[in-house]
Amino acid sequence: PRGIMVITSNTTFKNNFLLTKTPVVIERLAGDWPALSKWNSGYFKKRWGTVPVPVRDYAARPYAKIRMRLSEYLDYWEKLPEDGRAEQKLYLADWNFPRDAAELCRDFETPAFFKKDWINRLPSNLQFGRLWIFIGHPGVFTPVHADTFQTSAWLTMIQGQKRIRFIAPHNGNAVVKGMDIFDD
Repeated sequence: PRGIMVITSNTTFKNNFLLTKTPVVIERLAGDWPALSKWNSGYFKKRWGTVPVPVRDYAARPYAKIRMRLSEYLDYWEKLPEDGRAEQKLYLADWNFPRDAAELCRDFETPAFFKKDWINRLPSNLQFGRLWIFIGHPGVFTPVHADTFQTSAWLTMIQGQKRIRFIAPHNGNAVVKGMDIFDD
């Protein structure tokens, strides 16, 4: 996309992102992660199917936050039409998996760019989980937001694609909470 740099080295990241604060796409960092071959519906159902996970139900406005067993959500997800469009719009969002499925943390590595995390230096009672799994389909989304404590975030797609829109900080006041920035 125009205005977003593609980064493939630590030097390029430091010179072009850290100095300019331009959103970047970092490529080829997850190629050897076990998550790429292990993380699928069957694996999750077998290992953590009974775990309750947070699901957003977009049938309600604003969306409702519900909990359901992981296997129940994945059954719904597997039965979606090929184009992913469905009457019911459920989105498994913000599953703080290290609490429920800590062994998944062995299936990926935090990119070197993000190893230093100032939140880890806070007293333990002020720290919060910052690793989540999202499983969704067309028609579900994360509303307009600023990341917690205005932090930067990294996102790795295991399967599929996600469209992300960035808003420059100087335009932040023009954005209304809950606004759909994908609507023309």
